[in-house]
Amino acid sequence: MSKESEVYETVARKVVADLKDRLCVSRVEGKQDLAGELSNTNWEVDGVAWREDGEGFLLIEARRYTTSRLPQEDIAAIAYRIIDIGAAGGIVVSPDRLQAGAEKVATANQILHIEVAAESSLESYLADYLGQHFVGASLLELVELQDEAFASLVQSMSISEHANAQATCDAQVTRAAPTVE
Repeated sequence: MSKESEVYETVARKVVADLKDRLCVSRVEGKQDLAGELSNTNWEVDGVAWREDGEGFLLIEARRYTTSRLPQEDIAAIAYRIIDIGAAGGIVVSPDRLQAGAEKVATANQILHIEVAAESSLESYLADYLGQHFVGASLLELVELQDEAFASLVQSMSISEHANAQATCDAQVTRAAPTVE
């Protein structure tokens, strides 16, 4: 995996964590292997977001496609992982909109989509979720010390700017865990 893809996965988890109120999640965990209930295999996922209502978790997958939009087949593969690991749904992060067929598969399988600019970093990102724009940034403040030297103090903060802000979460993931017979 490229360094850019690794950074993008980390940024994807940060964006999900920063938007947790919008996404109705209480916490976000990092990359991990999850057991498939149907396939008896393990799946490496980019992250897990736990629902705030206690009704399971959402799989997080980051796809840093810079030359094309995410295709239907990729979303279908993620949809299968969701079913196999027993997740309530998923969150896919990519730099561009989904292809038309991918949007249909995502909707049918409780997969939310967040657009995050491919050039994003932990210090600075641009994201779009449901037509609302979000900016994550770090402030660099210069502090004058008594001996007139300057030191840098980095304060991390998340700035959320969007039109038509709503007080409730926007995610409506309602999948029940699959039953295995």
